[in-house]
Amino acid sequence: MSYAAEISKMKGGHLNIHDLKTKTARWNHFHKVDLLGAFDFYTTIVSFDALSAADLNEVKKHCSTDLRFDSPITPKQYEALSKVLPLAAHEYTHFVDATSSIWGLGHLNLMNDAYLADDRRGGKEHDFAKAKAFYDHVRSIRLPDYYTVVNENADDRQPWKSTISIGQIFSRGGEPSTRPVLFSRFENAKDELLARSPISTVSLLEASAMAQELFIQGQLISQCESDFKHVEWKQFTQRLLGYLYRKDVTEYSVCVHVLANKLNCTDIASAFQLCALLTRIALNFTDELFDSIAGRAPIAEILQLPRESPFIASALAGLRQRDRGILFYLLCNALPADSHNNPKPEQAVRAAANSVGFDVDTLRESATREAKRLASSLISSEIRPIQALARAGLANFYITDFDRAPLRFNQMHLPPAVLGDSSELQVFGGNGLADFDVSACFDELFFGQSWVERFAEACL
Repeated sequence: MSYAAEISKMKGGHLNIHDLKTKTARWNHFHKVDLLGAFDFYTTIVSFDALSAADLNEVKKHCSTDLRFDSPITPKQYEALSKVLPLAAHEYTHFVDATSSIWGLGHLNLMNDAYLADDRRGGKEHDFAKAKAFYDHVRSIRLPDYYTVVNENADDRQPWKSTISIGQIFSRGGEPSTRPVLFSRFENAKDELLARSPISTVSLLEASAMAQELFIQGQLISQCESDFKHVEWKQFTQRLLGYLYRKDVTEYSVCVHVLANKLNCTDIASAFQLCALLTRIALNFTDELFDSIAGRAPIAEILQLPRESPFIASALAGLRQRDRGILFYLLCNALPADSHNNPKPEQAVRAAANSVGFDVDTLRESATREAKRLASSLISSEIRPIQALARAGLANFYITDFDRAPLRFNQMHLPPAVLGDSSELQVFGGNGLADFDVSACFDELFFGQSWVERFAEACL
């Protein structure tokens, strides 16, 4: 059967939310924390189980497409807006990071190569390794549970403390590899282990999304009536702290813990401002800059460790292998001591970058060259949804500001989302992907995913 016939056979018309959840559940790397929405790395589909078309229509009564609200916001309006917009910001940040950062455009390239390797598309056996490469890439976004340890019996009441260690990833053959992995060990006041969590790609992606969710939530609260505003901010911060101090999800919150502990920062908003900027740098770092800082960054001085320390050797190896978690940790340690009190957090981040051995403007130039290169082949891909995603990804890269923590969702090219009632609607205003066919995208990219998984299982 031809490729076109295979695709036609599997098309199910309008995408059903229950089918989507069933087919994407295996690789939902955020399933422990993103309970109301989801982003799928194999198909780039954004979905919101907890929302319906009626919820979005209610938002449109009080919010323009450029995210300007009636002011002051009444409690009833706040309830409608806060149900939708922070959640939307969170999941669409996953979309932006996975399609328009340097890491994300690389992700799309691996996807494109893997799906085109399918023999039903004309791929040959010598191309099949690209399918396994993409499978391993998606699998490694969140490290297997083996690398995370949670002590179910320990008392997780605050205060917590944490220490950083570094280990090695095990190879496919079960031997320690040369690939390092950074861990944060969390303990309670009795020095009992609470959890040990790796700082992985999923940690960076979740920190980035949590920051954007907080910014939108804070924007909404700031425009509420005075008495309501103070009560709601207190309740919101209490809920957020409750999440951050859940020992079973520290792999997702570890980045903000690392940053806050380094600076002795107790202000959540300041910590996430810095986190947003540092994760953006980490996700947009280029190969040439990784090589540059691995050769000359004063890592021992930044981490205040002896030059001959095994930790330093492993951290250098991680930078040479493009470990973005290690880069994030290095930048956290290079921040000036009062960074969380600086009203211009971008200045603190630029100071940290300079200490590590690069300039943010130089990063922007390097990343722009790399984004153009990565997008160029995708824009002419035989897979039409990838063409559209690449065009939007490159445009969104240009819109993303390395000196501004909140993303400009109102200016970005974002696809409709699949809602809990199986409707497909635009959450943020009109853009180049407003007419993107979500169902057709899922059918074609899930077809590619199925091939990748089938071949990966054949690799013994």
